[in-house]
Amino acid sequence: MKFQKPEVLAPGGDVASVMAALDAGVDAVYLGLPRFNARSRASNIQAGDLPLLAAHARSRGARLFLTFNILFTQHELAPALRVLEEQALPHIDGIILQDLGAARLIRSRFPELEMHASTQCTTHTAAQIRFLADLGFTRVNLSRELSMPEISELTARARDWGVQTEVFVHGAFCVSMSGQCMLSSQIAGLSGNRGQCVQPCRRRWSMGNRANLPRESGTLPEHEGYNPLLNLRDLDARRFLTELLDAGVGSLKIEGRMKGPDYVSALVAEWRTMVDEARIIPEEESQATRVFNRGFSSAYLAGRPGPEQFTYRQIDRSLVILGTIRQFIPGKKQIILEDVRALDDRELRGREAMILGPEGVLRMRCEVWADPGQSRVGYRWFRTIPDQRVEPGDFLVLDRPRGTKVEDTGIPDLRWPPIPVAIVLSLGEERGLTLELSTLGRPGVPDVPAFRDAPPSCSIQVSEAGVDRARGQGLSTHMVLEKVGILDQGLTLQHTRFGVWQEGLFLAPKAIKALRRRAVSAFFEALAQQLSIQEPSGSDSQELQKGYWSSVGAIRTAPGAGDGIGGRKSGVESVLNQSQDAGSVTAWVLCDDPAVALAADRAGLTAVLDPADEGGLAWLRDHPEVWGYLDSVLLDGAGDDMLRNLPPGRPVVVGGAGGFESGFLSNRPWVAGWGWNCTNAQTLELLVDRGARGVWLSPELSVQQSREVLQAGNGTVGLGLPLFGPQRGMVLRNCFMTKAGGCGVKNFSPECVARCRKTSVLDQQEGDVQVVWVKRPLHLPEVYNSRILLNDGLLEDGGIHGDTQARGFAGIADLRNLGLLGIDPASEEGLGMTDLVLRWLKDPASPKAYQSLEQLLHRYGLRITRGSARRGLGE
Repeated sequence: MKFQKPEVLAPGGDVASVMAALDAGVDAVYLGLPRFNARSRASNIQAGDLPLLAAHARSRGARLFLTFNILFTQHELAPALRVLEEQALPHIDGIILQDLGAARLIRSRFPELEMHASTQCTTHTAAQIRFLADLGFTRVNLSRELSMPEISELTARARDWGVQTEVFVHGAFCVSMSGQCMLSSQIAGLSGNRGQCVQPCRRRWSMGNRANLPRESGTLPEHEGYNPLLNLRDLDARRFLTELLDAGVGSLKIEGRMKGPDYVSALVAEWRTMVDEARIIPEEESQATRVFNRGFSSAYLAGRPGPEQFTYRQIDRSLVILGTIRQFIPGKKQIILEDVRALDDRELRGREAMILGPEGVLRMRCEVWADPGQSRVGYRWFRTIPDQRVEPGDFLVLDRPRGTKVEDTGIPDLRWPPIPVAIVLSLGEERGLTLELSTLGRPGVPDVPAFRDAPPSCSIQVSEAGVDRARGQGLSTHMVLEKVGILDQGLTLQHTRFGVWQEGLFLAPKAIKALRRRAVSAFFEALAQQLSIQEPSGSDSQELQKGYWSSVGAIRTAPGAGDGIGGRKSGVESVLNQSQDAGSVTAWVLCDDPAVALAADRAGLTAVLDPADEGGLAWLRDHPEVWGYLDSVLLDGAGDDMLRNLPPGRPVVVGGAGGFESGFLSNRPWVAGWGWNCTNAQTLELLVDRGARGVWLSPELSVQQSREVLQAGNGTVGLGLPLFGPQRGMVLRNCFMTKAGGCGVKNFSPECVARCRKTSVLDQQEGDVQVVWVKRPLHLPEVYNSRILLNDGLLEDGGIHGDTQARGFAGIADLRNLGLLGIDPASEEGLGMTDLVLRWLKDPASPKAYQSLEQLLHRYGLRITRGSARRGLGE
């Protein structure tokens, strides 16, 4: 069958990029306003620019789609609708959404507006497409991890329901399935589901079996052990053009709202030509390699995810790399290279070049020329960078041609004089932690005045003289506070403000984060002295930080907003009233060990088993009192046994929309799990309308945000709130161990899903962050934060429990992967911890049970994330 030509869909991160895309012949542009879109760090489009852009688009026969592709908290839904109606609606042709509750509202309010499901919806099954079609979506962006046969099949099924499919054909990959990554939120308080991701997958990690790490040219030396282990190459789908056209995919999407107009123009022109002429542009003629990229892979489309997708080089591959530095000789003004590109003295002489670290950090600018030996390069000083030192393994690359905009290179222009920046942390008399960020306009002067009001009880100031101005657009104060506003998972800011501030600065994230870490460290040293505590060092300092709030007074959300709510059935009762075969329970226990499930059931709790092997599946079939668990992503056989073999009528927790199989769920009690990303009462009501008898709220919500959903939900269904356990940060359809772990598997496959069991501890090079890579049989690979959630936000003192008198919610303990705690679940210690968790679940308002569990975790040296300290989904 011959299908209509697909749409070419381009990113519009700013006005110039939108105009470049339209001038290059694009069919449609997706763009965002400053609020409510998943690229909060892009320049974005001001509301006043929309009329002009819309007129220009219509004159070219093109359409504009507005990205509203974030999760909305309860209080944001009304203002988001106002923004849509008052600022955007007359000028857009459709809207791109992730939040199901927002989609429900928009469908009822603006029924003629075209709705597209964002890649953040993790659309990967036919059942999910049918669910979205029933909700009013007319297009779905398919998960980037799908193979070409899977795309073809889902496109055919979607056509039956009047839904178009949209597929990414170029741009960056996230290592996690989109919409299922919470690691950024866990380690920095900035959510990828809000466009704030700090990109943990691009950072440098070490792993336990460092000796097995391969060495790519230009990576850090093996003995240092740190590499961007989770860093994926970019997507280039040119060679799959014919298959995409034959499948009838409706839209071919280019990623890149953080890229500049040159990038957009080049790629739109290329894909416009390929679609119109139905021919693949060969690599030697392609513009894809001439604009920013990390190297390319189309392994997902080929159905062969594996080691070739990962790259340890983080520099822009479109730059001309002259070689890897083996020796740097300042005295002779010479650089000795290895892996040398053929050098032509006539071509090089007088050209500007840069020395970049493996992670893309600029070390030095210089002018170069080659010598006859071609492994030696002469240079003259052009610009040295403060606090940067040329190291073996760095790259010598040619700079962009003169006239190239700095933002198109991905490398800051550091030729303007640096100015000082200071961070001041202070603890007031009411234990409110305040942060002030200040600058002065005199280069090299680090003395920035601290607060001018009454002196706080404890204050510390750190300064940096070498932060550089931007030549182009500077970072706004709002964007800067995103970098400094999260201090540590044990700290909560009550106030943030600016002192003297110079606008138009380029503040490199590394520099700001280093300054922030220095401020936190200095603050705790000063606090220790004030409290007459011996000055800490090493692990003692970490213990002081972890125990800080318990020693000097915790900041909690003020009670009162939710007082007086009564007359509701509890979440457990709401489920039980409709389930004929469940017993009396008070909370949920999610586990992968039948022994733990049995203990939870005997304690009167609701046990949910997520089987980790075929024996667990068989045990579940024989125990009707235990709920089954269907994970949020169902690919490569994950979840197949549950869908096929769980007997009819048996209750199940459905992890996400991918498992919304009507045949499987008919006449079966089911609860919506975390993968549905429920962050507001509209999503809650939608799921209830679809038959859910309970909903687990997103673990990314703060205590206050959870309270708001609970209040707005009107007691229609029980809410599950995370109470205890290791926190899953990512779920993936690939395995970095195929490259870094030396497992010997050529490609990740369904066989890996069925049988493989591996773990690896990863430590981040910068900051106190540790994660655990987990591969369990019957599951896709996962990444867990090593910090254990201990949600004190459910205690009576200001928590949800105190506000609602235990009505309308049930706590959830995730005891899967208990071995991540370093404790054998079958050992005496493991059984003791399980017993403590179960006792706390039966009375989540009990400070005694909470404190006993806290002491046990500290005894084993385990780090804690407290619920009251979580930032939640912030702007």
